Amino acid sequence: MKDNAALIQTLLGFDQAQYLQAREALVALGPSIVPELLRAAETVTDDRELWRILVTLGQIGSPEATPLMIECLNSSTSAIRALAAQFLASTRDIQAVDSLIELLAKPEDTNSLSWIADALGTIGDERAYGPLITFLHRAKSNVDRCAAIRALTLMHRPEAIQHVRYYADDPDRHVRDRVQEAMSRLGPIPA
Repeated sequence: MKDNAALIQTLLGFDQAQYLQAREALVALGPSIVPELLRAAETVTDDRELWRILVTLGQIGSPEATPLMIECLNSSTSAIRALAAQFLASTRDIQAVDSLIELLAKPEDTNSLSWIADALGTIGDERAYGPLITFLHRAKSNVDRCAAIRALTLMHRPEAIQHVRYYADDPDRHVRDRVQEAMSRLGPIPA
């Protein structure tokens, strides 16, 4: 226990090399260290420290961290929100769907929306289909349009083609590429 506490303190320190070593050692401990990392997350004083804990939890991949990650979706820091969304996508935990959908509807969150859309597509819960369509049509950036198209493609809903094809002539090449990928994966436009 004392060694674990020392590793967590090193994880939160300022020395980059020591941080990386501590993170590697904590990840090697696997799920057994998750409760201690979760307790540490409750006491951190800045986003840098929280970020380091979240990255470590993400590399461990324990579903036990899901409630913290859902809570982090409401962080004032977009990088924390994006990291939490990435974790939730990797665990495909449907507990997160309602929170992710709620965030997707906030157009002012321009820095993490693509990660949130990706998480919803990866999780694949049917409740996300309508909000992803809405997000696609209101997306102002090519990054968000790409993310929405990718998410809809991941959901394997052929009827999404009716919405995705609208962007086949988008000025951005990456969006057009995503549309082509969606059309090849989802098939022809349903009748």
